Amino acid sequence: APAAAPASRNFLVLTCTGCSIQSPGSFATVTADLRYDGTHVLIYSDVNQPTGSFTQGDYDAFGANFDNSIYATNTEFFGPPTDIDNNGKIVVLFTPRVNELTPDGTAQTSGFISGFVLINDLAPNVFPAGTTNGGEVFYSMVPDPNGETGNTFPKTVVEGVVPGTLAHEFEHMISNGYRFVVLGGGTDWRFLQQTWLEEGMAHMAEDLN
Repeated sequence: APAAAPASRNFLVLTCTGCSIQSPGSFATVTADLRYDGTHVLIYSDVNQPTGSFTQGDYDAFGANFDNSIYATNTEFFGPPTDIDNNGKIVVLFTPRVNELTPDGTAQTSGFISGFVLINDLAPNVFPAGTTNGGEVFYSMVPDPNGETGNTFPKTVVEGVVPGTLAHEFEHMISNGYRFVVLGGGTDWRFLQQTWLEEGMAHMAEDLN
């Protein structure tokens, strides 16, 4: 049986866009607390949160939505996820590091990054130490109504974005896991999906949810 999820743990989180995901210098260490331990998902939140960020009730609601709806829908249409860290669950980290990936002052005019998943986390034997969390992990933005991380993100806006982000990034995780870990043996990049098709499938996951 999987070990109990730690109440607090460290994550390596990408800090820049367009930088090398092979370089430990592109990542920062984030300490996060466990906020939801569900049937299919563990939700962690960065200990450094902007004023007015999510509450425990918010994390409970996101976790219940993932457990009771998103997991079933995505696995029905796209298949089951891998479990290379043997914890039996998906890990979602809510961190303002995601907010910081959107350049200051551009969120209202050019769009913003609401979340992401990296192949690094599914390839601990391929990527250098300091660049991978070695498990099924993806990342979500948090509210920042006062713009402490650069752009202003009202809580009502982020609350509306998170469910779609969870469905979208979970599809990427399922697809990448099956293609890279199962078909590619964890080393062969040729099995990864074409980017345009992979993004289309992730948007389909949003619509299905």
